[in-house]
Amino acid sequence: MIKNHFKTAWRNLWRNKAFSLINVIGLSFGLASILSLTLLVNQYFTRDEFHERKDRMYYLKTFSPDGSGHQQTTFPLLYEIEAACPEVEAITHWQSGYNPWLSVGEHTVQANGTFVDPGFLQLFSFEVIEGKRTNALQGKQSLVISKRLKTQLFGDKPALGETVIVSDSIPRTVTGVVEIPTASSLQADVFLPVQFLWDYMDDFEEIANWYNVFAPGYLLLREGTDVELLNEKIAGIVRQHYVEEKKSSVVKAVPFTQLKKELGDTVHKIIIGAIAAAIFVFLIVLVNLVNLNMATALTRTKELAVRRTIGSSKRNIIMQFCIENGLVMAISLIFGFAIFRLVLHALVNEVVGQRLGGLDLAHGYVMAVLVLGIAAGVVILAAVIPAARLNSLKLTNALKGKISDRMALGGVRSAFITAQFVLGITVLCMAMILNSQIRYMKTASLGFNTEDVVVGMLDLGFENPEQADSHFDVVLQALKADPSVKAVSTTQEIPTAYSYNSNGFSDVESDKEVHIQYARADAGFAEAYQIAIVAGRNFDDRLQATERDKVLLNETAASAFGWTDPVGKRLRQKGSDQVVTVIGVMKDFHYHGLNHSIAPIMHFYGSESGLASNSYLSIRIDARHREQVMAKLADSFEQLPSKKAFSYQWMDERVENQYTLLDGILKVTNYVALLILLIASMGLLGLSMIFAQQRVKEIGIRKVLGATVTSIVALLSADFVKLVLVAVVIASPIAWWAMDSWLADFAYRIDIRWWMFAVAGLAVVAIALLTVSWQAMRAAVVNPVESLRDE
Repeated sequence: MIKNHFKTAWRNLWRNKAFSLINVIGLSFGLASILSLTLLVNQYFTRDEFHERKDRMYYLKTFSPDGSGHQQTTFPLLYEIEAACPEVEAITHWQSGYNPWLSVGEHTVQANGTFVDPGFLQLFSFEVIEGKRTNALQGKQSLVISKRLKTQLFGDKPALGETVIVSDSIPRTVTGVVEIPTASSLQADVFLPVQFLWDYMDDFEEIANWYNVFAPGYLLLREGTDVELLNEKIAGIVRQHYVEEKKSSVVKAVPFTQLKKELGDTVHKIIIGAIAAAIFVFLIVLVNLVNLNMATALTRTKELAVRRTIGSSKRNIIMQFCIENGLVMAISLIFGFAIFRLVLHALVNEVVGQRLGGLDLAHGYVMAVLVLGIAAGVVILAAVIPAARLNSLKLTNALKGKISDRMALGGVRSAFITAQFVLGITVLCMAMILNSQIRYMKTASLGFNTEDVVVGMLDLGFENPEQADSHFDVVLQALKADPSVKAVSTTQEIPTAYSYNSNGFSDVESDKEVHIQYARADAGFAEAYQIAIVAGRNFDDRLQATERDKVLLNETAASAFGWTDPVGKRLRQKGSDQVVTVIGVMKDFHYHGLNHSIAPIMHFYGSESGLASNSYLSIRIDARHREQVMAKLADSFEQLPSKKAFSYQWMDERVENQYTLLDGILKVTNYVALLILLIASMGLLGLSMIFAQQRVKEIGIRKVLGATVTSIVALLSADFVKLVLVAVVIASPIAWWAMDSWLADFAYRIDIRWWMFAVAGLAVVAIALLTVSWQAMRAAVVNPVESLRDE
């Protein structure tokens, strides 16, 4: 019996090749999308799940009075907690931001490094490939590396016990090799003992005090620990040891399972969007398949009636529909997986790869099984709904062909068509609004001029730092003397790459305190980026001896103090006796993207132009001589042996690259919108083909009675277009609510305009009209002699 079902199913699919092709195309793209989106969601929710003791793992978080928080605490806090709290089994810092050059023989690579404590491998369950977990980080000379770095340095040879030269001069012995999976929130390739910080970083002892907050810390708690009681003990340590200005800080141990939330709001929105998109695509695939099955079932009422007359049970008829849909689904799964691997896998990794580690199919088998389950569910629902309805029809009516569209569930089908286009229009409106927001952010005034500014990277790993510094000074003097160069600046930070260093500063006269971000700038910084000085003056290199205690504020910082005349005001830095004097006010500029508001910021004077104290060289060049200046600059750096080649980037490109993640979200949104509209349109095409065939004699009679082709096309198209118009009315408020909520988190956002919904609605109506009218036109031009010929 099953064999006969398969034979019959294949014959029916082959006989209706057009409808089978429509189903396969729609299902292939739909299943590929669902697979991509579900794997992405799985990657997020299973992040860090491989840690064996994750239920006892915690990280420290500092909370502000307004409820916001960050992962950093003071450096000595973690050690004090370990000493005072017996419920803590192991601790480790994760002090990242160190990217040393490592050398083994002729192999030299720069790696992402972090400083950890001996309890690091006791706390985290990273697989130890070489060495022992218990003592890999016990000695000061220890060095643990990742498996991928071991391959770069040693190839297939064992690395344990080998010597690696760190930062050109520091020998270290490899005491362990670990596997860091992509599903880990913590990523690094080099793990060094924290003692390294004191031994080789001159100013670390000064900053590792009870005032500066910069150190992330992790805890492994013993079984049965009362976390609330532990947090009370931590609060007591804070009150006892933190400096007076910081005693109001609230530090708590937070479950490690919540670490994924620290990825930021944008990533969370991506995950929510992926879940919504997967549901949307699933619904559209299901509705489309059910619609086409119900429509094609109308042409098979006599066949099914005959089957029932000769003894076929209702169960057999449902089985027949399931097998037919199962064949279509099996073919679609093969094509869908190919689309996923060849197209969508790379697209999604491009969007979130660095933040979520990328899609890893090897670890996503659970979600792959879920997709297969979804496919089976679609097959069953798409088969059972029309088959059950046809089984319920009166047998005599079916044999006589007296089955109307309304009797065969036409009302439900209309609702399904409307639902399809509601989903499509909603996502299309969202894509249009998102595109407008990104375009606004890329073209809005930033408060500084990005044109003709080039940024050279100075962290090149020079083999002879003293010689490089001396040569670089010559390069700077040559640039400043070049008439093609309008301004030169060397800084640690530039727009698009400001760090979040901040502190409290109080007005010496009024004691009013404002929390301010701070950075260093030289005299050429404002000139290079053409940032206006709206009050006072800029830094002056000729006054280096007296500029050390001078600062520039932005307008937001000056306003926060309530000053009408900021020039000459004196500020005291919290936690220090240093007093600085305001010499000027810079016009507000967007040092981060427009998804962040402009905060109070202060620039200290920094005259150091050397390579060791700066990461960026900013040059404003006469547009007519860009190539000549850059050629000279590249040639100058080629004369200095370095581990990295000199590289540069134009500032307008850097500004645009700030929105790479949003661009990726837009790509995915556009894809989902087009996919939904494609599937809906293909379903509409299939339905119009079926109904045109069903009304072929009616069309012939109308033509004989004088109906024009235009009137017939309008007749056949009207019902479908009405459903699409209803979908526009339903979808517009849904899209407005969703995007208004999403844009609420942007510091600078567009206003949602009515024309965005009108354009999306008209576009979808036009697509539907073209889809339906094309098939209606074919039916309308058929010779009535052919259409009225008796069977």
